[in-house]
Amino acid sequence: AAAAALTHRFALELGNANAGVRDASRAGLRELSQLLGRSVCSLLMEHREAAVLPLLTGSLRLLPLVTQVATCEALTYCILEQPSGASPAPRLVPLDAPLLALLDQALALAEAPDDGPRDPREQAA
Repeated sequence: AAAAALTHRFALELGNANAGVRDASRAGLRELSQLLGRSVCSLLMEHREAAVLPLLTGSLRLLPLVTQVATCEALTYCILEQPSGASPAPRLVPLDAPLLALLDQALALAEAPDDGPRDPREQAA
């Protein structure tokens, strides 16, 4: 029960806006994985509905930049923790419409022109 509670807490913090919290979450999941002899993916699967799938909902462009980065990092981590190959088991982050929509939004944000000056000295000019 304690391991499940810790896993849930770490899973919820994977998308935290604070990079240190995200790093600590990943480290905690790695430690739990080693202690329990289970993969990180199998630990996270038990908390997929509450912690992973919400990362795929909503509009990425409406979030503050730090939250956009956190969401993309969390999903990247979850995708990399999945076993490779064609496994019959359910995927932690399924390749479906919500993931494709989020990737499309991320690409659009990356390609969008930056409206502000890049160098603060340019503002004075």
